[in-house]
Amino acid sequence: LKITLGELNIDMVPVPVNPMDKDRLIQSGDFQAILCSYEFDDRALFQAVDHFYFHTLRGDVQNVNYRNRFLDKMFSVAYRDASIYPQLFKRFQFYLRRDHPVIFLFFSNRIIIAVDSRFHNVRTTYKMGDQFFYRLRPLENWFVPKELQKYHLK
Repeated sequence: LKITLGELNIDMVPVPVNPMDKDRLIQSGDFQAILCSYEFDDRALFQAVDHFYFHTLRGDVQNVNYRNRFLDKMFSVAYRDASIYPQLFKRFQFYLRRDHPVIFLFFSNRIIIAVDSRFHNVRTTYKMGDQFFYRLRPLENWFVPKELQKYHLK
């Protein structure tokens, strides 16, 4: 993630937190940025956009993250008139592009990685409290020691 955001000229130092503490930190506003996963059912697009705007972007009454009065008005009309959904979706996308309250990072959940045991520095593990993390390192960190290389460049 740090490398991906670095390519976008965003310098960051990720600080993993215990998932049990995440809601408390969000409610207290004790964060600079948050990485959250978000999935929705595209058969219920209005409900997904509504939930994303009011619960993910805006936050709650005590901790408002992003608010747009024009979108608030459009949603209040859309609750009564479904015919404006397409216009609402276009305006919603316009304001997300213009105001940048969120950065979308797309990762596939279907990627399966099989790594030969010759590769070293592939995975990293660490423990924080009672949580144990097991992750892949960036591809640039992987290597095959010379003695295990099948093909030698001359």
